[in-house]
Amino acid sequence: MSGLLGYFSWDKKKPNTPSAEEQPQKQQPVRALPASWYTSPDMYEFERRAIFADRWLFMTSTLRLPSPYTYVRYQFAGYDILIVRDQDGSIKALHNKSKTTKQILIDDTTQEAGGTFDPSSVSTSPEDVFPIHVHIDRNNFIWVNLDASATPSISFDQYFKDVDIQARYAPIDFTNYTLHHIYTLTTTYNWKAAADNFNECYHCPTTHPDIPSFLNLESFDSDLKDGHIQHACAPTQEQVELGVNVHSTYYFPNVSMTVGIHFLMIQHFFPHAADSTTCHYEIYKCRTSSDEEFHRIADMYERVMREDKVLWGC
Repeated sequence: MSGLLGYFSWDKKKPNTPSAEEQPQKQQPVRALPASWYTSPDMYEFERRAIFADRWLFMTSTLRLPSPYTYVRYQFAGYDILIVRDQDGSIKALHNKSKTTKQILIDDTTQEAGGTFDPSSVSTSPEDVFPIHVHIDRNNFIWVNLDASATPSISFDQYFKDVDIQARYAPIDFTNYTLHHIYTLTTTYNWKAAADNFNECYHCPTTHPDIPSFLNLESFDSDLKDGHIQHACAPTQEQVELGVNVHSTYYFPNVSMTVGIHFLMIQHFFPHAADSTTCHYEIYKCRTSSDEEFHRIADMYERVMREDKVLWGC
């Protein structure tokens, strides 16, 4: 995740043509982030403002809001937000606090943190709440931006242009899934450590015995573009026949989406402090897949996710 430096615009490349005064420099290896960035409360507070309150954040699928007056609640980085489907079917996002009474609108602390709300007691009118910018991409995923300005200072296309039309998604019908279950893992380390762990696979051969069943490590690679990382590999014929080959994309700062023909997973790393992160998993099942087909890949993936958290918690 040393590429994080680029997201802060601190590693801009030099012009292709150096000035006369510039001497050719030997290319230096990429270095990791300073250790203090993973432990400093001040850095965490900076990230709250500079990243989580300013960037476009991948949140969930519209499948979680099937009808009017349904909601999902998320809490991260000191923010408490609701994503709702309104009476007219439109999707809105808002801070979970009344503008007039300053009270929490929906106090749902269940694992799912979603359901239906009573419109007579919860108003979504801009006069009564603090609205949040929303973007629905072409695969019906919901993104939010907490920038309080009328127009976000960072456009969606600046970092995520066409991220939703990857060629490898061609066989996938993103509307043909249904939420199967949600689980969370509580960790005592920084959210960036969780991101580092997910995006590198040097530890995979010795740590995850399930990995070779659904991931061809011989061809595994990562394609970094703008604000996202596309994990890529060429599946084996057996993996294709079993339907366990999957496609993962990591969306800066803290979310990944993994999809195959039987299974879809949205993974969030929700920070709460410099040394506290909730790993949150929404697991979807393809409507036309059998339980056996779904669990074959979903159960393996969950074991890997749990092994990762134990590894990094040591």
